[in-house]
Amino acid sequence: MTTKDKLSLGFSGVLVLCALFVVGLIIKRQFFSRHRRPQKRYIANWQNLSFTGQRSGPAHAPVQIVEFFDYQCPFCRQAQPAVKQIRHEYPQKVAVIHEDDPLPMHQHAFGAAVAAECARRLHNFMAYHDSLFAHQKKLGPEWYYERLAVQINISDTSVFRQCLDQQKTAATVQAGKKMAKRLNVSGIPAFLINGTLVTGVLPKRQLEQYVKRALAKAGR
Repeated sequence: MTTKDKLSLGFSGVLVLCALFVVGLIIKRQFFSRHRRPQKRYIANWQNLSFTGQRSGPAHAPVQIVEFFDYQCPFCRQAQPAVKQIRHEYPQKVAVIHEDDPLPMHQHAFGAAVAAECARRLHNFMAYHDSLFAHQKKLGPEWYYERLAVQINISDTSVFRQCLDQQKTAATVQAGKKMAKRLNVSGIPAFLINGTLVTGVLPKRQLEQYVKRALAKAGR
């Protein structure tokens, strides 16, 4: 084997190791953080950040929860009942902002997020959001996203289809990803609760504890 061949082989080996390292980081981001206790840290300037996701609840609610999620992530789906319960139990005190953060390892997550944002344009975000998680294993073809739009009674399916075909909401999805990167979100689901960034699935009881602390602090 010539020196040139050895260098080429060595370079190829380095590329393979780099690729494995990147894949490992992505897998760690989604899965490993779920098997530890939820990680948390404080974001000092959270009130000055501009979020583009759908807001559920009053804009001036004393507690603002920003949820970063991926429609193909099973742990994100697992987190939804707690988020929904908190919204229903604290309708005037808690607002939830839904920020897309589709991971590259999930090939259908970006398309699903684009579809949800198209539904948002037609004022049907939450119903579509819930439907995507409920049918998580069926995500993929565009015709299926159109079928979901019909099932939740989106009236103008032609506008929805055009939005989907032209990827009109892709920029909104990308904005969510950029915000997650800016905040160094290390795993999903992640929740920014009045500045406290918590990574991992939070059961309702634990999520409510963070909400009550934030309410108490806001009351002061």
